Amino acid sequence: GVKALRSLNSLRSVHLGHSYGVKIMDDGAYMLAQLSSLISLSICGSEMVTDRGVQILARLPTLRMLDLSRCTHISSISLVALAATVALTTLDLSFCSNITDAGVQVIAAALPELHTLILAHCLAISNVGVEALARVSTLRVLSIRGCSCVTDEGLKALSEHHLICTLNLGFCYLVTDQGVKFIVKGLPGLMDLSVHACNMVTDGSLMAVAELSAMRSLDISSCTQVSDKGIKAVVGCLPLLHTLHLKDCPKLTDSGVQAVTCLPNLKF
Repeated sequence: GVKALRSLNSLRSVHLGHSYGVKIMDDGAYMLAQLSSLISLSICGSEMVTDRGVQILARLPTLRMLDLSRCTHISSISLVALAATVALTTLDLSFCSNITDAGVQVIAAALPELHTLILAHCLAISNVGVEALARVSTLRVLSIRGCSCVTDEGLKALSEHHLICTLNLGFCYLVTDQGVKFIVKGLPGLMDLSVHACNMVTDGSLMAVAELSAMRSLDISSCTQVSDKGIKAVVGCLPLLHTLHLKDCPKLTDSGVQAVTCLPNLKF
């Protein structure tokens, strides 16, 4: 098990957790903390890890990538500990439902190299946490998928960041066309956007997204208000688009689907 890794001091990457058939507890975190050269660590789905375990892992001096997704017993106390891991560039907290805005505010202020932050389905995150992230100048990839408390006001603050290139807003049910327009205006270099199942998003959002000339990937699946009109606007203005998700858009007809085939770089 994890004990066998303790003597491998030169290890730089370790992937455990439910995806790999190995779940760890806080004692296992202690063993992992002995790997002083570790750069990348995933303990995804280790439900028995608590804030104590993360406090131990935060001692790793060279850690840059950490996946704590589905570690459902950790809270914002863990983020206070991770504030000391100043080399951290990538942090995945998906489905950690005890993470709050206060914890996000802590890491937003403390991690100078943070590039990628995944907060998918962290249900307690609201506009307050998103507003804090707008001040993280190094942030390029952000997922707040399923953070259903986030509204257009949070996106208005986030739009002041300017440098985010990948943004996932899926299942943010309170987001409307106005929020998408804030994003388009403030994030001109946006390349990947998901508004999956944002049912208040309409063709007006797609008209705005059509201004994002760098867009490569767009997910509007399950957006029930989107129609052929919006799709045709996107197709006519985004020649670099190679990925377009359209599943479960009931207002989309054969005419809109036919227009999509005109995208020169579309991957089928």
